[in-house]
Amino acid sequence: MEQLPQIAPAIRRKFELALFKSLGIDLEPDDPVFCGAREVILVGGWRAGKSIRGAARALRAALDPAVSLIWLLGPDYIQARQEYLYLLDWCYQLDLVLGKPSMPSEGQCTLKLKTGCVIMTKSAKYPERLGGVAPDLIVLCEPGQMPEDAYTMTIGRLAKKR
Repeated sequence: MEQLPQIAPAIRRKFELALFKSLGIDLEPDDPVFCGAREVILVGGWRAGKSIRGAARALRAALDPAVSLIWLLGPDYIQARQEYLYLLDWCYQLDLVLGKPSMPSEGQCTLKLKTGCVIMTKSAKYPERLGGVAPDLIVLCEPGQMPEDAYTMTIGRLAKKR
């Protein structure tokens, strides 16, 4: 695959802000969605926008050709669904959806994108099952309701790809 040229960070930020605005998401340039840290903790009360911001970070990653796998990890599959629904809606609006997304009433949802990225929901109910594949990004959905082992397993999964 041909390497794409690097875009200046200021131009990329301007593009992403315009893209999010077109999707109905009004963010400031210094929003945590754009934080370059490896680990970002989004805090806030009920309806504070944590799920939208987590999904927005996943969308930013999904647009990067180097990113091939994103997990939306909830205490169970249902609690990762809101972030998945945001991403599904946005990806349809951007014409990024490849094939038919998987969205069973129970269990794992999977969204394949034209960028080559796959986004899937995961359950932290059995943290030992989070082994195997190393994703490029993990968004923790409702992390306060997860067992501590789930967080430890996510760090281990992400360590392979930094």
